Amino acid sequence: MTSPLLGTTIEVEVAFVRVKRQGNRSYYYLVESRREGPKVRQKVIKYLGATPPTKEELEAMLWNMRREK
Repeated sequence: MTSPLLGTTIEVEVAFVRVKRQGNRSYYYLVESRREGPKVRQKVIKYLGATPPTKEELEAMLWNMRREK
């Protein structure tokens, strides 16, 4: 995203957990949202399984993702 005041590009990425339900089962995915021009795109980063991840597990995954970039 280009700021008209600063003339710089700002890239913002937001990760969250999405729950998909099929029948009586729930599946958890780590999803990233990012703006590409006027549109917001979402990408599944990782399948987390059928049990919800703990806060500590999520923090460790996000920390590792940031470290790899």
